[in-house]
Parts: sequence; structure tokens; C-alpha cells
Amino acid sequence: MKWLQVYEERGMSDTSLREHIVTSYDLVVAGMTKKKRAELGL
Repeated sequence: MKWLQVYEERGMSDTSLREHIVTSYDLVVAGMTKKKRAELGL
């Protein structure tokens, strides 16, 4: 099986992609208990 990647259309800008990643990270952290955040040093 091969992985095929085609770049026909321009995707998100680097800035937009970073913002989406940060938002996703924040949502995951917000869903953790205080205990789990403390264990992970967040």
C-alpha cells in the first residue's frame, strides 16, 4: 500500500494551521481533570 499525496489546491496558511492546532490542544487540555493536567505539568 502506498500513501499518495496530491497538492492541487493550496491548503491553509501556516498561521491558520498553527491557530487550529493551538485551539485543538487547548480543547483537549480543557477536557482533562485538574489532576491529569497536574500530572502532565499543564
